[in-house]
Amino acid sequence: MTRQPVHSILFTFIAVIFILIVSATIFTKQPYVDEGWFYSPAYNLVEHGFMGTSIKETAGYPWTKIDQLTYWQPPVDFLMQAGWYSIFGTGLFSMRYLSAVFALICLISIFSIVRKVTGNYWMALLAMFLASIDLNFIDAASDGRMDMMSTAFAFAAFAVYLNERDKNISRAMLIGHSLVVLSGLTHPDGILALFGMIALNIFMDRKNIKFRHIFLATIPYILGGLGWGLYIMQDPQAFWDQFSVNLLSKIGTGSIFESFKSEITGRYMRAYGWTDGSSALSRLRIFVLLFYFAGAAASFFIPRKFSNRGLNPLLLLFAAYFLVMTLLIGYKWSRYVIYILPLYVSLTAISGLYLFNLNKYNKYIIYTIMVIITLMQLGSDFRRVREDSYHNIYMPVIMEVNQQIESGRFEDTQPLVSAGAELGFGLGFDGQVIEDPMLGYYSGKLPDIIVLEPHYRGWFEHLETELPEVYEYTQELMANRFVSVYRNEKFEILVRKE
Repeated sequence: MTRQPVHSILFTFIAVIFILIVSATIFTKQPYVDEGWFYSPAYNLVEHGFMGTSIKETAGYPWTKIDQLTYWQPPVDFLMQAGWYSIFGTGLFSMRYLSAVFALICLISIFSIVRKVTGNYWMALLAMFLASIDLNFIDAASDGRMDMMSTAFAFAAFAVYLNERDKNISRAMLIGHSLVVLSGLTHPDGILALFGMIALNIFMDRKNIKFRHIFLATIPYILGGLGWGLYIMQDPQAFWDQFSVNLLSKIGTGSIFESFKSEITGRYMRAYGWTDGSSALSRLRIFVLLFYFAGAAASFFIPRKFSNRGLNPLLLLFAAYFLVMTLLIGYKWSRYVIYILPLYVSLTAISGLYLFNLNKYNKYIIYTIMVIITLMQLGSDFRRVREDSYHNIYMPVIMEVNQQIESGRFEDTQPLVSAGAELGFGLGFDGQVIEDPMLGYYSGKLPDIIVLEPHYRGWFEHLETELPEVYEYTQELMANRFVSVYRNEKFEILVRKE
């Protein structure tokens, strides 16, 4: 059997195993609040013809008209969801499979980039494999958030540019920057793709790029700006109120030292299991992070003659991403590690196989490390699937709430449920659930049922320090007018006393 069929077989094998793991995760992972937030506007667009996040209460919150117009995030994800639902139907699992499709696009892009830069199919396959088993990659691929979509657009942009620039620089610039625009209009962190693409343009083609190429590159930005601008013009003040609150909360403002420290401890370590209260087994995943750090660092010392052009394009992208994420993106959320993860796995695969081929002793070491990392990653993936938090934690809550609604204890035929937006997947997104952790303090809407979960409890902590009068109201309301009827490790259901 020649190498080409072997490569194709391995490529297909990795893709199939990835799809199976992601599918299992899609059907067993409980939804969380972000998924409800980002589902609501797309659902409303398909079912009711407007793009509002109607599941969120607006009274007392800085989200002007968010129930009518969604501006706090760029629109591409909502539009992609709407098109997807028009074909495959609405629902949590449909939403998640859209992310899975973009995860496959991202894996193909990783393979394409590494193969182009190194000319080595084995390194490209290893990079693809490392991404496909990573718990954070699996999480983003089986998640209703738009992070995977934005990441896939970004790395597809780099793949197109690197592969097309030698054939047709005009096409490479136009398509590459079009995908960058889509990445940015999917999530604000798509700005990383812009920094990365400009760095590649300057480093690789500063002598070849002419005015016409720059003009072609600007066309997608003009068209994207005009398209979003037309939507913004429906209510510019609402756009500013929503988008500015979201964006300004994420811009880095600390010192360089603090930024680097929080990048490592707040983003990376949390993404790989090192959190307050995490188990010793979860914390073992920190070795995966150390493996990536070592692989990325070692790649900077690989001789240039190792590949036709050297690894500079990947190293440049890594440096741009790492610095922008560290210094400019102040919100050190662990889920955002997905934006740079393709670069870590690519550089780790390259440096790992380079060291593997140096001598026979390295072979044993790399083999051992790879087996341990693979077992550790797959073990984490399978453990989460086995826990089946969707059926064991989330669905019992939905069943209990429905039983309370059907019990006849409420005067209203459609009692108001105050809960995190994720409850909408089980109860409905047409007014059955309203997310209002202030429990009607400003809106005057007194809920019949309250479902407490991590998002609500986090809000209570915020209210205690920022709005103590509202906090006192919520605690007295729950203590005096509600009774607890159900509790599990994540949720608690409170029902208004008769």
